[in-house]
Amino acid sequence: MATLGSAGVVNQAMSGLILLYARAIARGEMVSIGGSEGIVSAVGLLSTKLSNYRNEEVTLPNTLVLSSEIWNYARLARRGAATVSTTVPVGYDKPWRQVAALLREAARQTEGVRQDLPARVLQRELTAFHVDYELVAPIGQPERRALILDALLANIQDGFNRHGVQIMTPQYQSQPEDKVVVPPGRWYAPPARPRDDRMVP
Repeated sequence: MATLGSAGVVNQAMSGLILLYARAIARGEMVSIGGSEGIVSAVGLLSTKLSNYRNEEVTLPNTLVLSSEIWNYARLARRGAATVSTTVPVGYDKPWRQVAALLREAARQTEGVRQDLPARVLQRELTAFHVDYELVAPIGQPERRALILDALLANIQDGFNRHGVQIMTPQYQSQPEDKVVVPPGRWYAPPARPRDDRMVP
């Protein structure tokens, strides 16, 4: 048991040394590792710690970190801009130019999205029932990704509802008789109130 335990500790320590030497992550950087996203608070010999937007600390064994894909958002921000992205499925009955304009407008209305760099809209796939559009918006503070994305998704929903454009989620195999949208007059159905709009702090 002592031998097996020692081997595990040595393996963790070696993984930690490789991480420190490779400099894949550093303290203070916003990263996503093995499905966990947060700001790196510590990189040690045995484990790496992340702090997330829910005010939780996540401890990851260095063997897991080393064997997982590491998405480092902070380094992109230093070289230009980090981004947030989302995919929106829309039916073929809506012109793609209108959909692209609505997505770009949502990015312009979102606090935390950089306005000095253009947001990009890509048509990712033509499926059997809808087109998949991807919005990629530049942000300057990667540590606020979750909050900025929250506000961006809210603005997308409001913009699409305002213009009567139906988001095809869940997928529809036949067009519904009535558009599946929420008109502005129902945006604050009880118990919601106008001041309940979520703002990025």
